[in-house]
Amino acid sequence: MSLIKNNSKGSRLMPILVPVAGLLVALFFAAIFILITKNNPLTVYGTIVKSVFGSANGITSLLRWMIPLLILGVSASFSLKGGLWNLGMEGQMYLGALFATWAGFTFVGLPGPVIMIIGFVTAAAAGFLWVLIPALLKAFFSVNEFITSLLMNFIAVLLTDFFTIKMWQDVSMGGQTLSTHNIAESAIFSKIIPGYSWHTGFFVAVIILLIYWFVMKYTALGYRIKTHGFNPRFLKYGGGSPPRSIIYSMGISGAVAGIAGFVEIYGVNGAFFTRMFSSGIAWDGLVVALLGSLQPMGILVSSFLFGFLKIGLLRMERFTDISRSVVTIIQAFIIFFIASQGALQTLKIFKKKG
Repeated sequence: MSLIKNNSKGSRLMPILVPVAGLLVALFFAAIFILITKNNPLTVYGTIVKSVFGSANGITSLLRWMIPLLILGVSASFSLKGGLWNLGMEGQMYLGALFATWAGFTFVGLPGPVIMIIGFVTAAAAGFLWVLIPALLKAFFSVNEFITSLLMNFIAVLLTDFFTIKMWQDVSMGGQTLSTHNIAESAIFSKIIPGYSWHTGFFVAVIILLIYWFVMKYTALGYRIKTHGFNPRFLKYGGGSPPRSIIYSMGISGAVAGIAGFVEIYGVNGAFFTRMFSSGIAWDGLVVALLGSLQPMGILVSSFLFGFLKIGLLRMERFTDISRSVVTIIQAFIIFFIASQGALQTLKIFKKKG
């Protein structure tokens, strides 16, 4: 009995232990590159930790970056739980952000909360409709969603360029900036701590994480998605519909990715800037999901760690004499090791339950 109990405790701790262990291993190997630059890894890491956790600005910046990472981690997890790879989250987030921005400056006469609701729904719809193309191709024609969703990213970015420049560009500054009009001030998320970047969109991210936990644990929809991920044939023989589960899994994933774009616009940017909206954060969200073993607590911990990495590596360049190229190598190295460990852990879970 004690052995079973201990194993149960261990399984509950895995979503927390895997991200932490992955980060420690990655930092150990990244230290090699720091040594090559004739710097002391302990000194460099100490500087990073102090720069992030030694000030309110550092901590709130970390929490600010947790918001999109958390939402995108949930987005990726919805598709991965269904045994599908939604690699189009970047494009879905772009379109969600763009059309949420359109709602923000079009309905400027309405109360702020109403504009927020319209922007939220519009962003979710944009992400859902965009992912629907690879989802339908997968569901009814067995076309690999890995490829189609990935290619949809490039089309989405070009579409946002078109709408921004040709239709909704803010020309008040003589067309010097390739951005849309600003959304209504009343619709912008307020700051949790005045003067810092951490905003109330954080609570939207937490609610989305809780919804993911509830859907996967207590609903028939979550059961169908998980069953499709483990064994589509079993789902079919049990009376379920694999094509419908594919559409649900991918559709929800796309909608959540669109919401990530909404939160970024209404919490940080205030307008949509072409080609400058995202720095590949959707890919970080995929790693967050894998590293967190698709578990709610794991996603939460992973988003915190990646928020720390994002701020810490930027500050490594600022507060140490390590060049930008070395910082980029270290960042790629850390992501590689963390993603590899997270992917292996997730595949192990699929194998056990399959």
